[in-house]
Amino acid sequence: MSKDQPGTAYVLLTKASPLPLGPCRALLVGTPGTANLTQPNGTTRDDVPLQVGYNPLEISALRAGGTADNIWGIY
Repeated sequence: MSKDQPGTAYVLLTKASPLPLGPCRALLVGTPGTANLTQPNGTTRDDVPLQVGYNPLEISALRAGGTADNIWGIY
């Protein structure tokens, strides 16, 4: 599927656990705050600010830490 198409699946993510469907296309966040993320190229980023709603960030891992919660992966 092209990245300019809507997501076809969304899965609640658990921090420090493998993403259930592999790298996701975006994040849907219920509780704003920060997150520790890994980009698809392996680069890690700490304290990335996430807003309530859609965050167009492609990630390969949601690492432990951060204050954001209720984070869903959009595939």
